[in-house]
Amino acid sequence: MGVANEPKVIAAVDLSEVSPAVAVTGARLAHRLGGGCLVVHVVEALSGEEDAGPLLPVLRRWVEGVRREAREGLARLLADPALRGYAVRGQIAEGKGHSRILEAARGPSVALVVLGGPPPSRLLGSTAERVVRRSPVPVLVVRRPPSLGYTRVLVGVDFSDGAGRALEQALALAEGGARITACHVLDTLGHPPTEEVLRAAQGVEGRVRAWTEERTGTAVDVRVEPGRPREVLLQAAKEVSADLLAVGGRGRGTLKQLLLGSVAEAAARRAPCDVLVVPSPGGGERWEEAD
Repeated sequence: MGVANEPKVIAAVDLSEVSPAVAVTGARLAHRLGGGCLVVHVVEALSGEEDAGPLLPVLRRWVEGVRREAREGLARLLADPALRGYAVRGQIAEGKGHSRILEAARGPSVALVVLGGPPPSRLLGSTAERVVRRSPVPVLVVRRPPSLGYTRVLVGVDFSDGAGRALEQALALAEGGARITACHVLDTLGHPPTEEVLRAAQGVEGRVRAWTEERTGTAVDVRVEPGRPREVLLQAAKEVSADLLAVGGRGRGTLKQLLLGSVAEAAARRAPCDVLVVPSPGGGERWEEAD
């Protein structure tokens, strides 16, 4: 298959109740980005199957049943009327879930990975956690995507390249006329904000506004607030009724980048809306297959 036919979006599904939303969101965003969507379901390979020779008949029937159910489940998912008119195809892969998804994410034209997330009261599964941390392309964690697309978007900004890319990617995925809010947090390291910090917040607002307009050429709403970044962003997402929260992910090495990574992971786990995690340039490259 040539590069021209490679997908723009990888929609990773586990055939749970959130999977239809993942597939439809992936298809819509792939169309917006000018390409197709590959819906991937990974069946965990039986450990040692390749080296163990012929399996016991009972075990082989079980393995074949699992594979058949996966094929049938994916076929039902792709038959969803909501996918009609979109360039969508399905694929069953075998192996470790995160490894196969990350392998697909490294495709030459892939711009986005979409996967399902649990309600905010529950943790992400281990596969989703690893994909969010290691993906070389942005990852969209879908909880309850709006039927009319993303129209209220909150972006965490800290003047870094990662935050700039998060802002640009959020604009690319948002609907025309969407309300975009850039939120910058003055980290108080858990202490109550002083009067000096509150005065500084007023001075930073203009800088945030200028920075966002320089990056995008678009005027956005601005919030500058003191506090702990992860808590402020999660609360701001509730206050602006965001349907998408976009944050920069891990980069390479510095304390600021590691802190930003922790904010991204907290958002992916706990945000009340869908979350877009955008890696810094090269950020996904250091996550080699270690487990």
